[in-house]
This record gives sequence, C-alpha cells and structure tokens, in this order.
Amino acid sequence: MFKIEIDIDDEFVFGERRASVFIGNQLIRTPVTSVTKSDLTRANRITSNFAIDIHFPNKAFENQDFLLGSHIEDRIINPEGRDKHSDTIDQNVSLAKSYSQTRASYYVPIIDKNVRITRKLIEALVKMQLNTQLDFVTILDSFLIPTEEMKTIATYLTKIVIDNGKIPLYAISMDTEENLFSLKIDTMGELVSGIVGLYADYRLSYRNYDKFSEMRSNETLLRIVSGVEKTYPNRKSPGGLYPLSFLASDFVSPVFRRPPFGTQEKGEKVKKQPTTAEKADKIANERRNARRYDHLTGGYLPIPLHKDIHGSSLASCDCPICTGSSIDDVAAEYEGGLADAFKLHDVFGVHTFVERSSGLFHNGKLLEDLKQRRHVLPVLSDTFDSQTLRNQTRLF
Repeated sequence: MFKIEIDIDDEFVFGERRASVFIGNQLIRTPVTSVTKSDLTRANRITSNFAIDIHFPNKAFENQDFLLGSHIEDRIINPEGRDKHSDTIDQNVSLAKSYSQTRASYYVPIIDKNVRITRKLIEALVKMQLNTQLDFVTILDSFLIPTEEMKTIATYLTKIVIDNGKIPLYAISMDTEENLFSLKIDTMGELVSGIVGLYADYRLSYRNYDKFSEMRSNETLLRIVSGVEKTYPNRKSPGGLYPLSFLASDFVSPVFRRPPFGTQEKGEKVKKQPTTAEKADKIANERRNARRYDHLTGGYLPIPLHKDIHGSSLASCDCPICTGSSIDDVAAEYEGGLADAFKLHDVFGVHTFVERSSGLFHNGKLLEDLKQRRHVLPVLSDTFDSQTLRNQTRLF
C-alpha cells in the first residue's frame, strides 16, 4: 500500500518550504516541475526523427486529460470505454518512465466548461484511475455540488482510493469563488493527501493563490499547481518565466498553451499534404517564430532576439538539444522540428531554474536574482511588486 510522508528538511524563510516527499519507498525532493504527456510526445518525435535520446530529469509525471463533452460518455462513463481509457493512461505512465526519471504519476482531468460535473462523472473518473498504474487518484471538485455533499462524496471516494493502495488528491479550480475556495481547501484537505490547483489567471484569483501558499504550513498535505502559464498572461513581449510556477507549490506543471475546446465534428478531418513551397514557408516561419527559454534573461526568445543578446552561443545550456551546439547549429539540425526541440529544451531549462531558485529562495536572494533578468522585471512589476497584488509578496 502506498503512503505519502512529507518531511520539512530545511528552515523556510518568508513562508515557503522545501521538503522531502516519500511516496511509498520513492523519494522526491521538492519543489519539482512535472513532465507532461505533451513533453513525452515531443520527446518521442525528436528521438524518432533526429536520432537523439531525450531523458528528462523530472521526477513527477502529470497526465493531463482534455475531455470534451463527447468524450465523457464514451471514455469515462461507459465501463468498456473507461477500461480502454485506463489502458491509454497506463501507456502514458510507461512512456513517462522511459523518457524521464518519473517516480510519481498523477492525473488531471481538464473538462470542457460546458460539461456539468456531476457525482456520476466524479465517481467514474475515480474508477477509471483506480484501474491504472497511476500512484495518485484525483477526485474532481464540482462547484455545482454543495460543500457538505462534496465532503460526503470525497470521504467515500478517499476510502476506496486508499483501500486500493493509491493516494487520494483533490482537484479544484483556482478561479473558484474566494470564500468557497477557502472552505473547500480546509474541508477536503483533512481527507486527502494533496490538493491540485487547476490554473486560472493569477491576476483575477490571487487571493486563492495566497490561500494555496498558506498550505506550506501543513506538513501532511502535498500542493500541486497544474497548467501554470510559463509566461505572464497576455504579454506580447518575450515575457518572463511566471514566478508562481515554483513559489506556490511542491509539484508544478508549467505549460506553453492548451488546445482550445470547441465544437467537435464527427469523424476525423483528412489533412491536406503541404506543397514544397508551403513546407519551405513553414520552415522559414519556424526559424523566425520558434521561442526558446533563456534562463539568463528569463525570457522566451525567438532566434533573432537570442542572437541580438547572446550571439550564437548556447554555452549556458547543457540539455541534450543545446549541448555542444550554437543556435544556428540547432536551427539547422532540427529543421522541421525546431519548435519541438525548443520546447524540449524548455523542460530542462525550467526544471533547472526551479531547482536553482529553491536554493536562492532559502538564502533570501531570489527576488534580487530575478530582478537581474530583464524579461522577468515586467512580470514582477505587474504581479508580486504591484500595489494591487501586494499581499502575494510574502512568497518572496
């Protein structure tokens, strides 16, 4: 049977913590970033197409599951479809272990906003996860269900999860009404081993993030933020790595973008094969527009801007994509797959940044360090240093 233990093994400053999380006999030193299914898909493409091995340093795998209304009955409610979906999740977990140092895996259902989250759906999602190799099982919140009734459901499902040798998590949207969010965190936190905060725009939900950060004082509760934007929302500049992605949780899963929900047409569209000229245009556009995380400035830089700042050098990065290469070498080597290559680099870069920042945080030097990165400064001034969001500065 799995058991989770959290040992706070450092004195923490200004509220945040570093901890050793034991999941069964597996140890993870937090905070860490999670590798996602999209990262694994890209790693598989790069490995297959460019003969380079990718093995991420991430020790946690997040299986994000985008579920449209048309998916719910076929994949989740229907027992036969649910079993097939469990098999798909297992394939993802196995892929994560082959492409990363994954020691813990968890599931995040991302439901089309037009879908009503009922007790039937919540229970079916749990049944689906119980039939997988996932270490954690996520119980999804519903704002349609009163808190006391939701507590009854969570109590019942938590027992089932634990009896099946897995660890229960509770997932709640970060844009839940403030008082309700606080009540549910306090109520469900007594039942489960961790809370998953489903990302919402920080600028509109900062009090909930503040509440989430207060969980740092609870040594029995894991904190996971799912789907954190890598860059400050709606910023057209190269942007900066969003500071919240490592300051307010033990596990985080930064994402670049999510596929939009929309009306799903029946049947698969047949993709038109591009012409030679279209392929050439695509490659030229890729060289202009593909962005790569640059830890020296904290921005996501297209190749022309990178060269303006650093020349062609990639000497500051030792990921499998960049090691021993210049920016021009990478652009030539991964032609046609450059966006994938840069996103794989990002996984390594953000992971390293989070680990390094954890140490700076506990030495009280993180804010000073971030302010030296030109593309992080606008993010800080609009969020943590802003007068309207001043309450959140406690994270520094």
